Amino acid sequence: MRALCEASTRDDAMLDTLRQRFDARLALLQEADAGTRLRSVMRGPAKLGGKVKAGASH
Repeated sequence: MRALCEASTRDDAMLDTLRQRFDARLALLQEADAGTRLRSVMRGPAKLGGKVKAGASH
């Protein structure tokens, strides 16, 4: 029973860490200049490193 409780606690901690990381990334989209930064990236050329990225696997 103790092992089950400890596993649950570890799972909760891992989920909390993932949630915090996701929230931090999402917060970047809420910044005042998020739209400007996105438009700037979209206007620039794609960096493909000489490889075409297309098809079902991409």
